[in-house]
Amino acid sequence: MPVGFSRVYVHLPDGFSYERWIAGLRAGRSFVTTGPILVATANGKPPGETFRLDGEDGRVRLEGTIESAHPLSLVEVVRNGESILTLMPQNRRNAAGAYENSIDAARATVSFDASGWLAIRCFEDAPGGRVRFAHTAPWRVEVASKPLRPSRAEAEFLVARMRDEIARGRETLPPEAMAEYERALAEYRALTTRPEAHDNAREPPDDAALRFWLENMLVHHGFSRAEVRAATGLSDEAISAAVERFGIDPGKRPERPADAPLVVLPYPGGRHPRVGFLDGALKPQRETKVSVFTPWENSAPDRVSYVVVDVPEAIFSNLGLTYLAHTHIPTIWDQRPGRLEPLEWQRRADGSFDVERTLPNGIVFGAKVVPKRRAVHMEVWLRNGTAEKLTGLRVQNCVMLKGAPGFTGQTNANKLFQKPYVACRSEDGRRWVITAWQNCVRPWANAPCPCLHSDPQFPDCPPGETVRIRGGLWFYEGPDIEVELKRIKATDWLTKAKP
Repeated sequence: MPVGFSRVYVHLPDGFSYERWIAGLRAGRSFVTTGPILVATANGKPPGETFRLDGEDGRVRLEGTIESAHPLSLVEVVRNGESILTLMPQNRRNAAGAYENSIDAARATVSFDASGWLAIRCFEDAPGGRVRFAHTAPWRVEVASKPLRPSRAEAEFLVARMRDEIARGRETLPPEAMAEYERALAEYRALTTRPEAHDNAREPPDDAALRFWLENMLVHHGFSRAEVRAATGLSDEAISAAVERFGIDPGKRPERPADAPLVVLPYPGGRHPRVGFLDGALKPQRETKVSVFTPWENSAPDRVSYVVVDVPEAIFSNLGLTYLAHTHIPTIWDQRPGRLEPLEWQRRADGSFDVERTLPNGIVFGAKVVPKRRAVHMEVWLRNGTAEKLTGLRVQNCVMLKGAPGFTGQTNANKLFQKPYVACRSEDGRRWVITAWQNCVRPWANAPCPCLHSDPQFPDCPPGETVRIRGGLWFYEGPDIEVELKRIKATDWLTKAKP
């Protein structure tokens, strides 16, 4: 971003002065923006207000206006980090030619039965495919005897953010500023040890599952004990006892024979699969994620090397965002009661993995992952169990690079885009990670994560029918990526079948 493009505005009802502006900023009477002007109140009060709802009706009424240079695509109400209400923009033009939108209490009233916080955010579609954004500071709500408990995902996000800030600030910030970050890191680490913080943990149901997941985490992924706790919800004592009982030697990974398939395992959770943009993927669910270990991992036995494939990360349709494998923007289910139950990958005797989910409206989708010697073959399918034709069935499949040393640079300068192929080059220029899907409609990469996308689109799907689409992941060591792409195009299964 150019300097000054991202701004913070502070509410100053008594006029401007430096002291008032700083006091208002510290009090949270503000909003941040890269474009839209978002002025809102809750129960008539600006952001930064704390409401004590003991004995009251537990409702907060939001009102406000948003002015933008281009039409808004979305206005959301966020409670405790999750989007709970989507307000469709009106996008009325005013006399100056700007777009105006209003937030009224009739459509934006939020209930609280426990302590928490509330905010509003909006998105503006600007020319050139850019998205501009505004977000209020929070309003806080205190309900007697019902304090807000941070989730594991939220605490881990704050720990990772503090680590990033400390790493960036060592060369530029004075010691007193670094000390503040270190104190914050210690506080956030403490939050991750609270039993109630492990809201994304999955305790193995029996000894066979416990052994599988401990070997998965400790032997293959190189997890710390804190990460095992986060993934399983077990205490250090229970983890140590199980490791001793099963004779697990952490970090002692078996050699993969040269002619064997690539090692693929379900991603266990407990460690965020991204380097950055963690707020774009809160509470990542593991049932769509597999870890694919690179073929050159054995060349550095002291270093784990893998990528995480989210398949599918998201499914869009004419109904809206129909599925999302983490918390970020609302799906069509977020405003309905209940939630999607957690699933697990099914491990098959041939080394493949598959998963199937049925959505509340009858749509069923699934994925299959098959490891090969030089590639991983993937398939996503969808069956339309509704009474209406499904259109615009775009799928997001994500290859996250955090676990692959040499590929973690938060830049797209090391990426290659040749639809449907998207590839990332290692820092030394000798190795590549490549992905592609049939009927790719959007080859792209998200530098902050960093990750690769070759996002496909299903054909339209009438009621009762099933559509399928294939994808792949390849690893290449050599001087000429173009030669490798030609080899893949000529020989691999991706080109042998049409969706």
